[in-house]
Amino acid sequence: MLKIFPNKNQWKGWTLPSKLGAIGTYLAVLLAPLAIWSFFTPNTIIYNVYNDAHNDIYNEKAVDKKDTKEKNKIEISKTIEPTTYSIIGYNNPKLIKEIERKQKIKIDNKSSNKISFSNNGEIFAYGDASNNIFKSRKGRLTISVNDCISVCEELIIPSLGPAPKSIIEQEINKEIGKVVNQNIILISEKINKCIN
Repeated sequence: MLKIFPNKNQWKGWTLPSKLGAIGTYLAVLLAPLAIWSFFTPNTIIYNVYNDAHNDIYNEKAVDKKDTKEKNKIEISKTIEPTTYSIIGYNNPKLIKEIERKQKIKIDNKSSNKISFSNNGEIFAYGDASNNIFKSRKGRLTISVNDCISVCEELIIPSLGPAPKSIIEQEINKEIGKVVNQNIILISEKINKCIN
């Protein structure tokens, strides 16, 4: 009778390369049926590739084309979802890190997807119109993510002025910076709601 496996004494007498060769041979014999099966079965694998934000960025569907000689021709469609956003006006490194961590997106200033902050309180002329002095009404921080606008009722931008309009606008931007810096987690959650 043909012995396929060595006995214990024979195995101990073999060198390491001989043992590894035997193990490789056994594995090849065991996996050969799987290789043959996968070669002769039609390719019907469906692929979906997602980025970190779990946006579907690549689909591959197996389609049987009967009008061609190729049996299992693959039809590929690509869908690119936006995964980068740019922050307009106020770039706080802590906020950027929090947004990227929570939303699994990248902040890239070249992106066409925009995140911006503004004050919903209006700037109005104060006193005589000829003196170019303005004030701003108390407002709320407003976050815009592309077409989504979220007014943060709890984040107040105080009234400012009287001062020239350019000074009022600079002061509003400073106040927005302070509010953003003090409320990074809340703001990143609001941005997350707009993105998702």
